[in-house]
Amino acid sequence: MKRGFLVLLLLAMCAAMAGCTFYFGGWGTSSGKVVKVIGDGLQEPLPAVQITYTSVSDPDFKCQTQSNNEGYWTTDWLKIDRYEVQFDHPDCESIAITADVRKRGGDTPVYPHPIRMVPKEDTIIGK
Repeated sequence: MKRGFLVLLLLAMCAAMAGCTFYFGGWGTSSGKVVKVIGDGLQEPLPAVQITYTSVSDPDFKCQTQSNNEGYWTTDWLKIDRYEVQFDHPDCESIAITADVRKRGGDTPVYPHPIRMVPKEDTIIGK
């Protein structure tokens, strides 16, 4: 009787752990750099870009971050998954890309690198 209970308990623990692994799949971060195109192939780091990651498999799971003064960002921990990533800045046209976060316990850089944002027409001097 005791042996049967222990086997059942062991099987339940294995199932629970496997279920958590399959459900969560692990966690990782994502990072990159965003720049503003200023003409003739020139670019400068773009601070204060609002970056939103939305999980493709679970659209309710979102993560928001912002680029620093050098244009770099790193997310908090994200589920290993594919994400729609939205880049918004008041002076530039918004950009949306798809990014995969695949490195468990590590960082997955976003490509293309860097993300190039183009100024909105009404913010270009002389227009």
